[in-house]
Amino acid sequence: MGNIIITGGTGFVGSHVWKFLGKLGYNIKNLSSKQFMNEDWKLLDKDVEVVIHCAWPKKDLHSTEHLEFAEMSCNFFNECQKRGIRVINIGSSSEYGVKYEPMHEEMMCEPHTTYGIAKLSTTLYAKKLGFNTLRIFSAWGEGGSNFKSIYKKVDKWGHPRDRRDYQSVETVAYAVERLLHAQHLYGEIINICSGHETVNSDVVYAPWRQLGDVEAESKWHTYPQRQYERSMWIGDETKMKRLLNL
Repeated sequence: MGNIIITGGTGFVGSHVWKFLGKLGYNIKNLSSKQFMNEDWKLLDKDVEVVIHCAWPKKDLHSTEHLEFAEMSCNFFNECQKRGIRVINIGSSSEYGVKYEPMHEEMMCEPHTTYGIAKLSTTLYAKKLGFNTLRIFSAWGEGGSNFKSIYKKVDKWGHPRDRRDYQSVETVAYAVERLLHAQHLYGEIINICSGHETVNSDVVYAPWRQLGDVEAESKWHTYPQRQYERSMWIGDETKMKRLLNL
């Protein structure tokens, strides 16, 4: 396989994918956020076969900068298509919006945040060009949402009974590697999820009980409760298992 470019290779998901593929012997180059934002895309001329698009700005969920970045991502996809480069787009479960059943790829998406709208538009444009998207649910792992950082962050998301579909970031890396070799797939959107829900309080308290840290105290509601908080946040993993064997 030729060179692989990863955008956002120093971010949480991107760094794990970069490290995982590097260990398997892939030749990977990072397109930095600065290069991406400045449309300095000269790396695309370096015998590139695949781009893994992980880059996304860390902004408030309702910031219009998400929409600007979505437009830039679509322009970037156009450049890749002109050069015959495949793209693996990293999407988000926020594209679905509030749902009351397990989220599957064929259901209508109704995002409630600017972030979700921007990610959905990027996913749909990728699909239009024949590029595949991995729609990621709540990933955790070293360097990001590990046990201690989950404890520091997840208890600020609202109520301890709020639910998420958690899966390890290593699963995302495995999915990317499987997709690299699935050249027969065209314009697919694939959930990357565990297929079951975990309430926030279990994520916060279980590791501390296991580690014996009885002094840990949680500060729920540090952030305001989201008006659009889902009563159900679970992905349907059927397509993931069928197409990627995960």
